[in-house]
Amino acid sequence: RSISSSGLGYTLVQAPAVTFAMESGYAFVSEHFVEADNSRSSSLRVSGTLKIVLSPTVRFEDSFQSYPSLERNKDYQGRNEASLITSLGASWGLRIGTILEYDSRPPLKIPR
Repeated sequence: RSISSSGLGYTLVQAPAVTFAMESGYAFVSEHFVEADNSRSSSLRVSGTLKIVLSPTVRFEDSFQSYPSLERNKDYQGRNEASLITSLGASWGLRIGTILEYDSRPPLKIPR
């Protein structure tokens, strides 16, 4: 899957311990499958990023993206990535995270 997009963003909250920003714009989604037909569509892109500093060496980051199709009703894709990041020294760090992806209408030949 490849997604090309452009748009505008705005930082809603920017404080020493918390940052929250949103973006929106146009996206072109192109999907290439081995066992199903390829797909291309025009979509909107809505995304946000949250960063919280928990201590001088630990922070939490969460980002989400949603791509509702402009061509097919109730067709959208989403991705959320959340991480806890800690510093292990001047040059090293440790990231523990989770990524969730969702497709409301996967190709018919691919099981949900």
